[in-house]
Amino acid sequence: MKRLLETCRIFLVEESGFYIFEKSMLMNVGVILALLVTSFVLFISSVEYMRMENEFVGNGAEANEALQRFSAN
Repeated sequence: MKRLLETCRIFLVEESGFYIFEKSMLMNVGVILALLVTSFVLFISSVEYMRMENEFVGNGAEANEALQRFSAN
């Protein structure tokens, strides 16, 4: 118990303890932020891709109608 209290005292008194804590927290926040930004970019990209695909290719009903029209000839 005494060793634990001594370690806590050193952590609170010396700046090296706060430096390690700050560095690890900043690293964790940076990783989480990078994951959030990446997922947001992927979401926007997929929505835009689906919108462009529907605009240029059309939906399944239009494709089936065109297929039936060409196969009837």
